[in-house]
Amino acid sequence: MGGIVEDNLKPILYALFNVLSVTMIVVVNKKVFNEHHFHFPLLLVLIHSIITFLGLRIAAAFGAFEMKSLPQWPRIVLAASFVFYNGASLINLNVNTVGFYQISKILVTPMVMAMNYALYQEGTTTPVKMAVLVMLCGVTMATVTDVDVTAVGFAIGMTAVLGAAQQQILIGKMQKRLQASVIPRISSRSASFLMFFFYILDKYDDIFVRGSAHRPLQN
Repeated sequence: MGGIVEDNLKPILYALFNVLSVTMIVVVNKKVFNEHHFHFPLLLVLIHSIITFLGLRIAAAFGAFEMKSLPQWPRIVLAASFVFYNGASLINLNVNTVGFYQISKILVTPMVMAMNYALYQEGTTTPVKMAVLVMLCGVTMATVTDVDVTAVGFAIGMTAVLGAAQQQILIGKMQKRLQASVIPRISSRSASFLMFFFYILDKYDDIFVRGSAHRPLQN
């Protein structure tokens, strides 16, 4: 038993760090929206993207990974997918409660399964389907009993679910096609999605300031 734990200690620590970091990012982003009244979700994603871009470039300069140049069209597609996914995700967090936001994130798994089957006829095993069914029952109970969400907030949340699902599927397909690992692929697309953000910020971020994001639907 001790040998099994020792052999898997590093992946376990990585998983725990991932859970902790993702949770803290959600909490901090919600504080930015609620306590500091910074209701610019697309601009906030741009700030995250710039930090990621600079961090990856610095890491590559120190030899943490090798930069890989990807073809222009896949980079543009990945950048557009990233903008849709992260923009919708932060708009969801801005207008809904953290509870509903987390529930919508859970729904990404069945959405990925459904889209994979509809687009690529890729199914899953019966045990996986049963596990997801149990999860959906739990989500339904939590939504009915504990979460207060409006129709607009629900629509935004489901849009964020769709955005997250298409991003996961696209990343998987592109990674196999381009034979690029996660970090070089993110680094390669960074410049492209920064250009996307600079283009759309002036046109669209203010919509969420004049509308629901200026008066969040939930605290």
